[in-house]
Amino acid sequence: KFGWYVIRKKVFGVANLAPYVPDFHRAFEHFCIHTGGRAVIDVMQEALKLSDYDIMPSRYTLRRYGNTSSASVWYELNLW
Repeated sequence: KFGWYVIRKKVFGVANLAPYVPDFHRAFEHFCIHTGGRAVIDVMQEALKLSDYDIMPSRYTLRRYGNTSSASVWYELNLW
């Protein structure tokens, strides 16, 4: 699918082509999203088309510990 997207976009010059977003659920079971704030999590959820369940550890970590920078991954992994 990505190959066709590139061909249509670059070779044929199709304008206003929506960006290709793969189904990340086919490759990953869990997602660790940077807990830099609610807006960061919301944007990542929308861009990657993730469900509320997928981002639940990130939201919980943000609520419980706040913005912990890159250390937030360890807090999120602790939830699983």
